This record gives sequence, C-alpha cells and structure tokens, in this order.
Amino acid sequence: MCGRYSLTISPEDIIENFLIDEFLVDDWSPRFNIAPSQMVLGAVEHAGKRRAGYFRWGLTPSWVKETSNWKPLINARSETMDEKSSFKHLVNKRRCVIFADGFYEWKKENGKRVPVRFVKLDRKPFAFAGLWDKSHTQSHPTCTIITTSPNNIVSPIHNRMPAIIQNEQLSFWLDHQNDFEQLKSLLEPFPSDKMISYDVSPQVNSPRVDHPSLIEMVE
Repeated sequence: MCGRYSLTISPEDIIENFLIDEFLVDDWSPRFNIAPSQMVLGAVEHAGKRRAGYFRWGLTPSWVKETSNWKPLINARSETMDEKSSFKHLVNKRRCVIFADGFYEWKKENGKRVPVRFVKLDRKPFAFAGLWDKSHTQSHPTCTIITTSPNNIVSPIHNRMPAIIQNEQLSFWLDHQNDFEQLKSLLEPFPSDKMISYDVSPQVNSPRVDHPSLIEMVE
C-alpha cells in the first residue's frame, strides 16, 4: 500500500516540473509527512489544460449516501480496480495524478518498525497515478492512490508500491479519450535502477509531525 509520502518543493517547481497550466491553490507549503484524510495536491486535465488543486486523500465514491459508515479508500490495486464497484466507474472518466517527491514504508528491525523513505535517484518529484470522485455532499473531491507490484528496491520491505506515472506519459494518463485498457502498461513498477531508499526518523510514525528533519537520512 501507499500510506504516507512527502512533497517538499515550491509551487514554482511544481508548476515547472509538471507543466501546470492552472495552479488553483493559494496556501501551499512544503509537506514532509502527508497522511490519509489530509488534503493532497494533484492534477487533472480538462479542455487541454492541466489543473493542479486539492483532493482529500481517501476516496468516497459519489454513490455513497451515508459517509459516516464508509471507510475512505486510500489505495486502489491496479490489477483489479476496473472490476471493483468503488473504482470501475472512474477508470475511464476520473483519472488524476498526485504529486510527491518521496514515499515511506516500514521495515521490521530488532523488533521495531523502522521507517524507510523511497525517492528517485535524481531526487526529482514524481506523480502517483490516482482516481478521484466528488458528490454534492462533499466539500472537496476525494482521491485514491493506485498501487502496483513492488520493484526490487521496495519488495524487501513491502509487497506493494505506488504506481508512478513518468512525466512524459502524464497527458496520456490524464486524457479521458484514452481507454483504461490502453493505459495499463503505465502502471508497471517504477524501474529499480532509478530509485533509492534510506532510513529516516521514527518521528514520521506520527502523522501529527510534519518537519524537514523527517526526510533526512539517519544511521
């Protein structure tokens, strides 16, 4: 699964890296420990323009009437999401990307859970594949991050990893003229030789902690 990640760059760098036409956020600041149920930054494309704005992380489909009894879905499995009632109506019409520059998983070491951060080798930001939905009862659209099988960097620690869309494929993923069947190959594991990992502070265990020290390597 993908349950925690970071996005620490400026709005200007987000706009430049992801070729954003409309940045619809006034209060963005770097985030070092993004957790489910929080507002997250992502993008869709509409009428040829790429628009970046907030989603709430944890999908609630528009057909859910009583949200108090619904557990928001933070992840969707790439292999089966076009078969699941919560996702199948979204795979062709409501695809999005969620921006990040690292994500966390936990390994067991000497009886303790040790957080590990995964980043691209070039340390550049990247985009998770996602789905979104919105109903008249929700103040913001909600989203889920798509997961896939792990690469060789992630697999010793976890059996899933977020599906990362390469920058040159963003428009292909976001264009609703493209059927989901055409896009499944984009959800393959990110290449192992383009990713590194390192241990970080156990303070990342708490979603209430959001500080630059969380992304620093620890011995």
